[in-house]
Amino acid sequence: MGDNAAIYLLYWKYKDTNSGKLERSIKFKFHFLNFMRRVNQEPLPEITPNPSGLFRAIYMQAMHCTTGQFKGQVDPSLNPVNKFTLQNLRASGR
Repeated sequence: MGDNAAIYLLYWKYKDTNSGKLERSIKFKFHFLNFMRRVNQEPLPEITPNPSGLFRAIYMQAMHCTTGQFKGQVDPSLNPVNKFTLQNLRASGR
């Protein structure tokens, strides 16, 4: 892998286990950067400062998502309106 790497277009597919129907697929790209134990690119042997002592950073970007008939249900008692979640933000229009 070296000091840096990229994986372009990795697909994750979600299927309904009962019907086998594809519910959604997400296309990602990943980027990796080594902070320590570098062997190919300057700075060697590590990037400084690195106060947290990180070995590798991974950046993941979702490029595209398709959804079919996703039937996920959220139990309202487990997701109160005052709880900070993406679903509640979308529901409130924020």
